[in-house]
Amino acid sequence: VSEYDLPSADVDSVALELFHTLGIWQGGAASAPPQRAAPSAGLFLSSFEWKREFKTDKERYELPYSFELTDGRGCLELAQTPFGPEGFASTVWDSSIVLARMLEHRGESLLGCRCIELGAGCGLVGLAAAALGANVVLTDLPVNLRLLRANARANAKASLGGVPRVQPLAWGERLLDEGFDMVVATDVFYAREAMPALLETLVALAGPRTSVLLAAGRNRHAADDFFALARINFEIEQLDREALHPIYQCGDVDVWSLRVKLGRST
Repeated sequence: VSEYDLPSADVDSVALELFHTLGIWQGGAASAPPQRAAPSAGLFLSSFEWKREFKTDKERYELPYSFELTDGRGCLELAQTPFGPEGFASTVWDSSIVLARMLEHRGESLLGCRCIELGAGCGLVGLAAAALGANVVLTDLPVNLRLLRANARANAKASLGGVPRVQPLAWGERLLDEGFDMVVATDVFYAREAMPALLETLVALAGPRTSVLLAAGRNRHAADDFFALARINFEIEQLDREALHPIYQCGDVDVWSLRVKLGRST
């Protein structure tokens, strides 16, 4: 079974949900339609509307990504950069959508919250936090800062916490600013050799009251390595589906909450 296949039970549930959603049950008058599919099947079908893997390559990698703000203040518009000789791919992935929508779904104002996004890419999660009032710093490797700065400027009007600052940051290095209230990052578990440096950066940025939120999709080859190291300094909780946005979640994206262990020095 490949990582893209659904378990057989889920396939059956999706098929039943399609029967009900599309009204195509042909069982006849003497035959009642099958019992409605499990909620997970409906969730899977609804994800077709937003998951990036169901989009065309042009939508996924080239066209701007629109993130409609749920408070009616318009959209975040994020430019994307496909992979090329000039640097890394900077595109919107499912994990960043899940985490950004979770922040909105909480319904909490982030006014006054000091937030930093690591490996920000297009900057979706940080810009969503800024739209909720957070004072945000977007960080990435220098090759990606041009895109980050462009997206920060383009979405300045939506940022209740002010225009996010953009700074270079390679994991393992230290920022002058530390002691953030919130640290966010998505799809950062892609290289085992980078996990000690990622943890070093998180330890430097997080204080006793800092909330660290990490999300990952399928590309998480180094997740076990990271969490084995992180348990020394952090309490780790994988969030239940109930904590996520009811629509913007999927089986291949998980979110973790980390808190500095009491008594540990950062």
